[in-house]
Amino acid sequence: MSDASSAPRGSTSVDLPDLEKAISISRISQQASSSSSSSQPATGEDDGPDNQTKAKPPDLLETVVYNGKERYNSIKIEKLDDYRVGYSRLAALQESDRGLFILRRFGWVRKRILLHLQDQLAQLEEQLLEIDESEYEPQGHSVRLKSRRYDEHSNSKRTPVIAKLQEILKEYDDILLREHTIRTWPRPTDRAHRSLFNWMFNRAELAEPEDDFVNRKEDLVAVTTGPEDGPLDAQLERLLNRINSKRLRTWFQDPEQRDKAGPHADVLHYYSKGRLAKLATAIITMFAMVMILFPVSILYLVPMRNWKRLATILAFTLVSTSMINFMTRAKRHEVWSVNAA
Repeated sequence: MSDASSAPRGSTSVDLPDLEKAISISRISQQASSSSSSSQPATGEDDGPDNQTKAKPPDLLETVVYNGKERYNSIKIEKLDDYRVGYSRLAALQESDRGLFILRRFGWVRKRILLHLQDQLAQLEEQLLEIDESEYEPQGHSVRLKSRRYDEHSNSKRTPVIAKLQEILKEYDDILLREHTIRTWPRPTDRAHRSLFNWMFNRAELAEPEDDFVNRKEDLVAVTTGPEDGPLDAQLERLLNRINSKRLRTWFQDPEQRDKAGPHADVLHYYSKGRLAKLATAIITMFAMVMILFPVSILYLVPMRNWKRLATILAFTLVSTSMINFMTRAKRHEVWSVNAA
Protein backbone atom coordinates (compact mmCIF):
# COMPACT_ATOMS: atom_id res chain seq x y z
CA MET A 1 0.00 0.00 0.00
CA SER A 2 1.23 3.44 -0.79
CA ASP A 3 2.28 5.72 2.06
CA ALA A 4 2.14 9.44 2.47
CA SER A 5 5.49 9.98 0.81
CA SER A 6 4.22 8.43 -2.43
CA ALA A 7 0.92 10.31 -2.56
CA PRO A 8 0.38 12.32 -5.76
CA ARG A 9 0.92 16.02 -5.73
CA GLY A 10 -2.11 18.06 -4.79
CA SER A 11 -3.86 15.18 -3.00
CA THR A 12 -2.50 15.44 0.52
CA SER A 13 -4.53 16.57 3.51
CA VAL A 14 -4.20 19.89 5.31
CA ASP A 15 -0.95 20.15 7.26
CA LEU A 16 -0.80 21.53 10.79
CA PRO A 17 0.87 24.83 9.81
CA ASP A 18 -1.86 25.43 7.19
CA LEU A 19 -4.52 24.68 9.80
CA GLU A 20 -3.03 27.14 12.31
CA LYS A 21 -2.80 29.74 9.56
CA ALA A 22 -6.47 29.21 8.72
CA ILE A 23 -7.43 29.62 12.39
CA SER A 24 -5.51 32.87 12.68
CA ILE A 25 -7.03 34.22 9.44
CA SER A 26 -10.51 33.30 10.65
CA ARG A 27 -9.98 35.09 13.96
CA ILE A 28 -8.63 38.20 12.28
CA SER A 29 -11.57 38.32 9.87
CA GLN A 30 -14.05 37.93 12.74
CA GLN A 31 -12.38 40.70 14.76
CA ALA A 32 -12.36 42.99 11.73
CA SER A 33 -16.06 42.41 11.05
CA SER A 34 -16.99 43.04 14.72
CA SER A 35 -14.93 46.24 14.90
CA SER A 36 -16.42 47.57 11.67
CA SER A 37 -19.94 46.91 12.90
CA SER A 38 -19.29 48.67 16.24
CA SER A 39 -17.70 51.72 14.59
CA GLN A 40 -20.62 52.22 12.15
CA PRO A 41 -22.57 55.44 13.10
CA ALA A 42 -26.13 54.99 14.31
CA THR A 43 -28.79 56.22 11.93
CA GLY A 44 -31.63 56.15 14.42
CA GLU A 45 -33.57 53.71 12.25
CA ASP A 46 -34.59 50.26 13.38
CA ASP A 47 -32.94 47.34 11.74
CA GLY A 48 -35.04 46.15 8.89
CA PRO A 49 -35.76 42.57 8.00
CA ASP A 50 -32.93 42.60 5.47
CA ASN A 51 -30.45 43.49 8.20
CA GLN A 52 -31.83 40.89 10.58
CA THR A 53 -31.59 38.06 8.03
CA LYS A 54 -28.16 38.98 6.79
CA ALA A 55 -26.26 35.83 5.75
CA LYS A 56 -23.48 34.69 8.06
CA PRO A 57 -20.08 34.81 6.37
CA PRO A 58 -18.62 31.34 5.83
CA ASP A 59 -16.15 30.11 8.40
CA LEU A 60 -12.76 29.91 6.75
CA LEU A 61 -11.58 27.13 9.06
CA GLU A 62 -14.52 24.88 8.20
CA THR A 63 -13.96 25.52 4.49
CA VAL A 64 -10.27 24.61 4.71
CA VAL A 65 -10.95 21.41 6.66
CA TYR A 66 -13.76 20.39 4.31
CA ASN A 67 -11.59 20.90 1.25
CA GLY A 68 -8.80 18.95 2.97
CA LYS A 69 -11.08 15.94 3.47
CA GLU A 70 -12.13 16.04 -0.18
CA ARG A 71 -8.53 16.17 -1.29
CA TYR A 72 -7.58 13.28 1.01
CA ASN A 73 -10.44 11.13 -0.27
CA SER A 74 -9.31 11.78 -3.83
CA ILE A 75 -5.88 10.20 -3.28
CA LYS A 76 -5.13 7.90 -6.18
CA ILE A 77 -4.68 4.18 -5.55
CA GLU A 78 -2.05 2.92 -7.93
CA LYS A 79 -3.27 -0.06 -9.92
CA LEU A 80 -1.17 -2.64 -11.71
CA ASP A 81 -2.52 -1.50 -15.06
CA ASP A 82 -1.13 1.97 -14.39
CA TYR A 83 2.24 0.47 -15.33
CA ARG A 84 3.23 -0.80 -18.74
CA VAL A 85 3.63 -4.51 -19.34
CA GLY A 86 7.10 -5.91 -18.70
CA TYR A 87 9.59 -5.07 -15.99
CA SER A 88 7.53 -2.06 -14.92
CA ARG A 89 4.39 -4.06 -14.13
CA LEU A 90 6.36 -6.93 -12.60
CA ALA A 91 8.04 -4.48 -10.23
CA ALA A 92 4.62 -3.04 -9.32
CA LEU A 93 3.32 -6.56 -8.62
CA GLN A 94 6.22 -7.35 -6.29
CA GLU A 95 5.76 -4.01 -4.56
CA SER A 96 2.04 -4.64 -4.02
CA ASP A 97 2.59 -7.65 -1.74
CA ARG A 98 5.63 -8.33 0.40
CA GLY A 99 5.29 -12.09 -0.14
CA LEU A 100 5.84 -11.64 -3.89
CA PHE A 101 9.18 -9.84 -3.49
CA ILE A 102 11.15 -12.84 -4.71
CA LEU A 103 14.61 -12.62 -6.29
CA ARG A 104 17.53 -14.90 -7.09
CA ARG A 105 20.29 -15.27 -4.52
CA PHE A 106 22.97 -16.35 -7.01
CA GLY A 107 24.40 -18.72 -4.45
CA TRP A 108 26.52 -20.68 -6.95
CA VAL A 109 28.03 -17.47 -8.35
CA ARG A 110 28.93 -16.22 -4.88
CA LYS A 111 30.53 -19.55 -3.99
CA ARG A 112 32.54 -19.52 -7.23
CA ILE A 113 33.82 -15.99 -6.58
CA LEU A 114 34.69 -16.84 -2.98
CA LEU A 115 36.64 -19.93 -4.08
CA HIS A 116 38.66 -17.88 -6.58
CA LEU A 117 39.41 -15.19 -4.00
CA GLN A 118 40.31 -17.87 -1.48
CA ASP A 119 42.90 -19.37 -3.82
CA GLN A 120 44.36 -15.93 -4.62
CA LEU A 121 44.75 -15.31 -0.90
CA ALA A 122 46.42 -18.71 -0.47
CA GLN A 123 48.93 -17.89 -3.24
CA LEU A 124 49.78 -14.54 -1.69
CA GLU A 125 50.09 -16.22 1.69
CA GLU A 126 52.66 -18.64 0.25
CA GLN A 127 54.60 -15.76 -1.31
CA LEU A 128 54.69 -13.95 2.02
CA LEU A 129 55.98 -17.05 3.79
CA GLU A 130 58.66 -17.54 1.12
CA ILE A 131 59.82 -13.94 1.52
CA ASP A 132 60.01 -14.37 5.28
CA GLU A 133 62.00 -17.58 4.88
CA SER A 134 64.42 -16.04 2.36
CA GLU A 135 65.21 -13.08 4.65
CA TYR A 136 65.68 -15.13 7.79
CA GLU A 137 69.27 -15.09 9.13
CA PRO A 138 69.97 -17.81 11.70
CA GLN A 139 73.20 -16.20 12.86
CA GLY A 140 72.19 -12.65 12.14
CA HIS A 141 69.70 -10.09 13.36
CA SER A 142 67.02 -10.60 10.65
CA VAL A 143 66.34 -6.87 10.67
CA ARG A 144 63.74 -7.00 7.91
CA LEU A 145 61.66 -9.46 9.90
CA LYS A 146 61.96 -7.49 13.13
CA SER A 147 61.38 -3.95 11.87
CA ARG A 148 58.49 -2.98 9.63
CA ARG A 149 59.84 0.55 9.21
CA TYR A 150 63.23 -0.64 8.04
CA ASP A 151 61.62 -3.20 5.74
CA GLU A 152 59.33 -0.65 4.03
CA HIS A 153 62.15 1.86 3.48
CA SER A 154 64.50 -0.66 1.92
CA ASN A 155 62.51 -1.66 -1.20
CA SER A 156 61.09 -4.74 0.43
CA LYS A 157 59.29 -7.42 -1.57
CA ARG A 158 56.97 -7.93 1.34
CA THR A 159 55.19 -4.57 1.16
CA PRO A 160 53.40 -5.03 -2.21
CA VAL A 161 52.38 -8.58 -1.25
CA ILE A 162 50.79 -7.39 1.99
CA ALA A 163 49.03 -4.55 0.16
CA LYS A 164 47.60 -7.03 -2.35
CA LEU A 165 46.56 -9.30 0.50
CA GLN A 166 44.68 -6.46 2.15
CA GLU A 167 42.88 -5.58 -1.08
CA ILE A 168 41.73 -9.13 -1.88
CA LEU A 169 40.97 -9.98 1.75
CA LYS A 170 38.65 -6.97 2.02
CA GLU A 171 36.73 -8.08 -1.06
CA TYR A 172 36.66 -11.66 0.22
CA ASP A 173 35.31 -10.62 3.63
CA ASP A 174 32.64 -8.37 2.12
CA ILE A 175 31.27 -11.10 -0.12
CA LEU A 176 31.50 -13.67 2.68
CA LEU A 177 29.55 -11.47 5.10
CA ARG A 178 26.91 -10.63 2.49
CA GLU A 179 26.54 -14.31 1.65
CA HIS A 180 26.11 -15.13 5.33
CA THR A 181 23.43 -12.46 5.66
CA ILE A 182 21.53 -13.52 2.55
CA ARG A 183 21.65 -17.16 3.64
CA THR A 184 19.58 -16.19 6.68
CA TRP A 185 16.76 -14.85 4.50
CA PRO A 186 13.88 -17.28 4.12
CA ARG A 187 13.02 -19.04 0.94
CA PRO A 188 9.68 -18.11 -0.61
CA THR A 189 6.71 -20.18 0.40
CA ASP A 190 5.23 -22.55 -2.12
CA ARG A 191 2.10 -20.41 -2.25
CA ALA A 192 4.03 -17.20 -3.00
CA HIS A 193 6.28 -18.85 -5.57
CA ARG A 194 3.33 -20.46 -7.35
CA SER A 195 1.48 -17.13 -7.41
CA LEU A 196 4.43 -15.34 -9.00
CA PHE A 197 5.04 -18.21 -11.42
CA ASN A 198 1.39 -18.31 -12.55
CA TRP A 199 1.29 -14.54 -13.03
CA MET A 200 4.44 -14.48 -15.15
CA PHE A 201 3.43 -17.58 -17.13
CA ASN A 202 -0.13 -16.44 -17.86
CA ARG A 203 0.65 -12.76 -18.45
CA ALA A 204 4.01 -13.21 -20.23
CA GLU A 205 5.48 -10.25 -18.38
CA LEU A 206 9.06 -10.86 -19.51
CA ALA A 207 10.55 -12.20 -22.70
CA GLU A 208 12.36 -15.51 -22.82
CA PRO A 209 14.88 -16.32 -21.40
CA GLU A 210 14.69 -13.33 -19.03
CA ASP A 211 11.79 -14.92 -17.16
CA ASP A 212 13.85 -17.99 -16.34
CA PHE A 213 14.75 -16.76 -12.87
CA VAL A 214 11.35 -17.80 -11.52
CA ASN A 215 12.17 -21.43 -12.43
CA ARG A 216 15.25 -21.46 -10.15
CA LYS A 217 13.24 -22.27 -7.07
CA GLU A 218 16.18 -23.52 -5.00
CA ASP A 219 18.07 -20.28 -5.61
CA LEU A 220 15.24 -17.88 -4.75
CA VAL A 221 14.93 -15.81 -1.61
CA ALA A 222 11.98 -13.92 -0.20
CA VAL A 223 13.05 -10.38 0.65
CA THR A 224 10.29 -10.07 3.21
CA THR A 225 9.77 -7.10 5.51
CA GLY A 226 7.89 -7.44 8.75
CA PRO A 227 6.66 -10.55 10.51
CA GLU A 228 5.91 -13.63 8.49
CA ASP A 229 2.39 -14.93 8.16
CA GLY A 230 1.57 -17.80 10.45
CA PRO A 231 0.62 -21.24 9.09
CA LEU A 232 -3.00 -20.69 10.04
CA ASP A 233 -3.06 -17.36 8.18
CA ALA A 234 -1.80 -19.09 5.05
CA GLN A 235 -4.40 -21.84 5.40
CA LEU A 236 -7.18 -19.27 5.79
CA GLU A 237 -6.03 -17.42 2.69
CA ARG A 238 -5.87 -20.68 0.74
CA LEU A 239 -9.37 -21.54 1.97
CA LEU A 240 -10.73 -18.20 0.78
CA ASN A 241 -9.31 -18.84 -2.69
CA ARG A 242 -10.85 -22.29 -2.84
CA ILE A 243 -14.29 -21.16 -1.73
CA ASN A 244 -14.21 -18.58 -4.54
CA SER A 245 -16.90 -16.42 -2.95
CA LYS A 246 -16.60 -12.78 -3.95
CA ARG A 247 -18.71 -11.58 -1.00
CA LEU A 248 -16.64 -13.56 1.48
CA ARG A 249 -13.38 -12.26 0.01
CA THR A 250 -14.54 -8.66 0.31
CA TRP A 251 -14.83 -9.11 4.08
CA PHE A 252 -11.10 -9.70 4.22
CA GLN A 253 -10.10 -6.97 1.78
CA ASP A 254 -9.64 -3.25 2.19
CA PRO A 255 -11.20 -0.96 -0.45
CA GLU A 256 -7.70 0.06 -1.53
CA GLN A 257 -6.77 -3.57 -2.07
CA ARG A 258 -9.81 -4.18 -4.26
CA ASP A 259 -9.00 -1.13 -6.36
CA LYS A 260 -5.33 -2.10 -6.68
CA ALA A 261 -6.03 -5.29 -8.63
CA GLY A 262 -8.21 -3.45 -11.15
CA PRO A 263 -9.37 -5.69 -14.01
CA HIS A 264 -7.29 -8.55 -12.59
CA ALA A 265 -9.45 -8.82 -9.47
CA ASP A 266 -10.83 -12.17 -10.61
CA VAL A 267 -7.41 -13.84 -10.53
CA LEU A 268 -5.37 -11.57 -8.26
CA HIS A 269 -6.60 -11.41 -4.66
CA TYR A 270 -5.15 -9.11 -2.02
CA TYR A 271 -6.16 -9.84 1.56
CA SER A 272 -5.83 -7.67 4.63
CA LYS A 273 -3.10 -9.16 6.82
CA GLY A 274 -4.65 -7.54 9.86
CA ARG A 275 -8.09 -9.07 9.32
CA LEU A 276 -6.66 -12.52 8.65
CA ALA A 277 -4.49 -12.23 11.75
CA LYS A 278 -7.51 -11.29 13.90
CA LEU A 279 -9.48 -14.27 12.62
CA ALA A 280 -6.52 -16.59 13.22
CA THR A 281 -6.09 -15.22 16.74
CA ALA A 282 -9.78 -15.79 17.48
CA ILE A 283 -9.59 -19.39 16.22
CA ILE A 284 -6.46 -20.12 18.25
CA THR A 285 -8.03 -18.61 21.37
CA MET A 286 -11.19 -20.68 21.00
CA PHE A 287 -9.15 -23.81 20.36
CA ALA A 288 -7.02 -23.18 23.46
CA MET A 289 -10.13 -22.80 25.62
CA VAL A 290 -11.62 -26.03 24.24
CA MET A 291 -8.40 -27.96 24.74
CA ILE A 292 -8.25 -26.84 28.37
CA LEU A 293 -11.89 -27.12 29.42
CA PHE A 294 -13.03 -30.16 27.44
CA PRO A 295 -10.62 -32.77 28.87
CA VAL A 296 -11.06 -31.37 32.37
CA SER A 297 -14.82 -31.70 32.03
CA ILE A 298 -14.53 -35.27 30.79
CA LEU A 299 -12.25 -36.28 33.64
CA TYR A 300 -14.53 -34.61 36.18
CA LEU A 301 -17.95 -35.72 34.91
CA VAL A 302 -17.36 -39.12 33.34
CA PRO A 303 -16.46 -41.95 35.73
CA MET A 304 -13.64 -44.05 34.31
CA ARG A 305 -10.74 -46.18 35.36
CA ASN A 306 -7.28 -44.79 35.93
CA TRP A 307 -5.82 -46.14 32.68
CA LYS A 308 -8.66 -44.52 30.75
CA ARG A 309 -7.96 -41.21 32.46
CA LEU A 310 -4.31 -41.52 31.52
CA ALA A 311 -5.24 -42.35 27.93
CA THR A 312 -7.55 -39.33 27.77
CA ILE A 313 -4.83 -36.99 29.02
CA LEU A 314 -2.32 -38.46 26.57
CA ALA A 315 -4.72 -38.13 23.64
CA PHE A 316 -5.57 -34.50 24.31
CA THR A 317 -1.89 -33.66 24.87
CA LEU A 318 -1.02 -35.18 21.52
CA VAL A 319 -3.83 -33.34 19.74
CA SER A 320 -2.91 -30.06 21.43
CA THR A 321 0.76 -30.36 20.46
CA SER A 322 -0.11 -31.19 16.86
CA MET A 323 -2.48 -28.24 16.54
CA ILE A 324 0.07 -25.85 18.06
CA ASN A 325 2.59 -26.89 15.41
CA PHE A 326 -0.06 -26.56 12.70
CA MET A 327 -1.48 -23.19 13.73
CA THR A 328 1.60 -21.31 14.91
CA ARG A 329 5.31 -21.00 14.28
CA ALA A 330 6.16 -22.16 17.77
CA LYS A 331 9.72 -23.32 18.33
CA ARG A 332 10.60 -26.65 19.83
CA HIS A 333 11.39 -25.34 23.30
CA GLU A 334 8.09 -23.40 23.30
CA VAL A 335 6.13 -26.55 22.45
CA TRP A 336 8.03 -28.37 25.17
CA SER A 337 7.15 -25.67 27.70
CA VAL A 338 3.45 -25.86 26.79
CA ASN A 339 3.39 -29.63 27.24
CA ALA A 340 5.27 -29.43 30.51
CA ALA A 341 2.77 -26.92 31.83
